[in-house]
Amino acid sequence: MTIQLIYNAKIISENKIIDNGWLIIDENKIKKIGEGAPEQKQYLKKTDIGGLFLGPGLIDIHCHGGNGYDVMDNQEDVLDKISKYKLKNGVTGWLATPLTAPPEELESACKRIKNVIDTKNKTNLLGAHIEGPFISQAKKGAQNAEFIRTGAIKEINNWIDILGEYLRIVTLAPEKPGAKAIIQSLKDNNTLVATAHTAADYETMTEAIKNGVEQASHFYNGMTGFHHRNPGTVGAFLDSKDTTMEIIADGIHLHPATIRITLKIAGFERIILITDAMRAAGMEDGDYDLGGLNVSIKNGEARLADGNLAGSTLKLIDAVEYIYNNTELDLIDSWHLASYNPAKRLGLDSLYGSLKGGKIANIVAFNNNFSIKNIWLEGDDQIGK
Repeated sequence: MTIQLIYNAKIISENKIIDNGWLIIDENKIKKIGEGAPEQKQYLKKTDIGGLFLGPGLIDIHCHGGNGYDVMDNQEDVLDKISKYKLKNGVTGWLATPLTAPPEELESACKRIKNVIDTKNKTNLLGAHIEGPFISQAKKGAQNAEFIRTGAIKEINNWIDILGEYLRIVTLAPEKPGAKAIIQSLKDNNTLVATAHTAADYETMTEAIKNGVEQASHFYNGMTGFHHRNPGTVGAFLDSKDTTMEIIADGIHLHPATIRITLKIAGFERIILITDAMRAAGMEDGDYDLGGLNVSIKNGEARLADGNLAGSTLKLIDAVEYIYNNTELDLIDSWHLASYNPAKRLGLDSLYGSLKGGKIANIVAFNNNFSIKNIWLEGDDQIGK
């Protein structure tokens, strides 16, 4: 057996920070967590982490690309390159997120995603989140209007046939013709149904939530906003109980007060941090492609020619830091917005999302400035890889 010890750590557990903590990894899982002097036994490897924080690996359920690559690029190694970029930034689980595109391109993307999952021994790619193409023209944002279409069960079922359980999330506009049948088909596959790029009013979205829509993608952005006489999609989600909401916490997409208000109304358990990152994440300012649209990056801010936001260049750990510095949440809850909450929403919290005995050893070591110093993926030390 491959048993290793990590000690002299501040461990972010499910409900407290364990000072002077230690953690034992057996093969690819956490075996035990303790405090004080670690258990004396024969370890294959012992790592003194020097008082750093240890947190569960981050999970990004909405990411289009990074490091110059997009999940829609028709190249076999693209997903590996994005995965490596995500991993070095503390993301031990992510969903490749194809955008609105022709049917054959989405099918090809689904096949590439499934191939990586099937063939890689250890990967941080957990599946797909397809955003579009069954969305509203009026709220298209940075989606290519040329390929927006009415939902077809045949196309949805093709995704399901290719990806199966790895079709984790589909984002759609529930007011579109045929949406109700599509929602049911996705639910039958245990796929999470989300909404964005939607012009639905409060009543329409409330009915859609009753019919199976469970999450708002990049909440507030690309949907009908809240007005005191017309609560819109935003109001429908804030007025619901069991839904979740993705938040882009980059200081650009949302005012910090908006995030604080949302946390107070919904509670932190219903909020999931995402990046919505595009290929320019990790790159210099300049012009980049997103689904056939030109996106200009200036000071890390991604916009179309008309000024509309076009995803982000955000790193997920920076979103955690933003929440910690701009809300009343402590470090545990801030971190869990990007680890435990997404894992739970995907139904993967028995394996991922928190540091606990029996869970997969996906771990991030970081300092007080949220600078990542080490990463373990399924128990494997990633430094130098």
